[in-house]
Amino acid sequence: MAETKKANNQENIRSQQSNDDFGQVVAVSERVGDYCLAGDLAANCYTEPISTTNADFILTVSAWGETRRLLEEMGFVIQERLHSLLLSRPTSQWRIRVSNDPCYADFPKGSKAFEVLGCSSVRVVRLEDLVKVTTNAWSDPQRPRGERAKAEFNLFRIGERYPGLRPKMPEAFRDDGFDVVERQKMWRFKVKRAEWLVWLDGDDEHSIWRQLTSLLSDYSLFRTVNELRLQATQCPVEGVGFNEPVMRLLDRGFVATQAMGIRRLLDKRKDVISLRRLVDDLEHNLRLMTREVYLAIRRLPYDAAAARVSWEQKMIATGQFEKVKGIATEGSAAWRESERAHERFDELSETTPTSRSRVDVVSPSRFKELGAKLDGCEDMLMFATKYIAHAADPGSRLDLTDVQTGMTLRRLEACLKVLVQVTEFVSPLLQSDSSVGVAKPQFDVAENLDKSWVAPAQLDDVRGLFGRNCEAIEQWRSERLW
Repeated sequence: MAETKKANNQENIRSQQSNDDFGQVVAVSERVGDYCLAGDLAANCYTEPISTTNADFILTVSAWGETRRLLEEMGFVIQERLHSLLLSRPTSQWRIRVSNDPCYADFPKGSKAFEVLGCSSVRVVRLEDLVKVTTNAWSDPQRPRGERAKAEFNLFRIGERYPGLRPKMPEAFRDDGFDVVERQKMWRFKVKRAEWLVWLDGDDEHSIWRQLTSLLSDYSLFRTVNELRLQATQCPVEGVGFNEPVMRLLDRGFVATQAMGIRRLLDKRKDVISLRRLVDDLEHNLRLMTREVYLAIRRLPYDAAAARVSWEQKMIATGQFEKVKGIATEGSAAWRESERAHERFDELSETTPTSRSRVDVVSPSRFKELGAKLDGCEDMLMFATKYIAHAADPGSRLDLTDVQTGMTLRRLEACLKVLVQVTEFVSPLLQSDSSVGVAKPQFDVAENLDKSWVAPAQLDDVRGLFGRNCEAIEQWRSERLW
């Protein structure tokens, strides 16, 4: 049954990733010399596969120049990094990295042949070497946060499938050093947490953080423009005005992108990245989110009182008690942070300090409340479905309420506020350091607002251009269809 499920998953992934960029890089690598595949696709060969558009290749140094020349001839855009090339194409979603790091020079020799995305006999790095490559990607501060999150997920996937490799992984991925009784439950939570963090704030273009930040930035900008439009109407100033046809176009585009963006974040399907899917999956795995796991992933001692006594005794014995300027925020001596974590989990689990237990879990009522908050945005989702995503016929619109047939800024603000607050609840629960909000603009939002779109002498040219565009469209009616 497990092999059948894996085969089905691989087939689904293959059908989703029919782009031949990967196959072309494989062909070039085979032509120039020794190579092997690493990264997400290599991890897929050894564990339960996941969908990805990232591919990592390791080549021998001697093949470097020829490889670059062939890839450039095939139309790849190449960005050079230390010991690596980043490949892309304007029409492709693939992100391909080709590395010639001397540390990996011997890895191609020990590689194994696998079928990968329809390409037979692709050389894939040995499992033990994959752990080394992935560990380096995870610990590299120069890598984007999303790449490091994906590397973390891959290490946990490998560690779950092959427990014997855990001692060869960094301390954060090993079982030792954690004050936990149910270690298997902790490991399973860490695997899921790594996956959830990829959804939440990974570098995928559809990560929840990216989706929501884009919506909030557009919302902030539209509210600013809309306020300027109101001021121009209510308090006219000579030389200031807005073109109504252009503003209607802006309004329709804003409504469509906001409604569809909210619809995507509320999507319940299992093959999407959405806030609703994240919340539902968290609720489904509540049994993994125990009190002892909550403290362990923060590298805090479970028994705060014992940790405090031990710390005080050590300080007195070494004569450092009066010189202490701060207390550790993680590790066996972090008793104060442990106390705070227990207090936070008391609230999450709806328990009291006197009834604490290692197996306490986050209260299901918390996620029922989250679900209810998200359900409050269903009217916006229905509007997006019936009026934006689909042209619903009159019969299918009969039962819609007034709030499901349009959007107001007040209702939109309420939905966006819910999405932000739910995300801000989930982020610290998963110990994510990301925060949603309006990204600080890297440009002047008021640039060119004091200028006209065209010079007054060109207004007749604009009218003529519009007329010619309309006439061109009219010509479509008289052209033969076949």
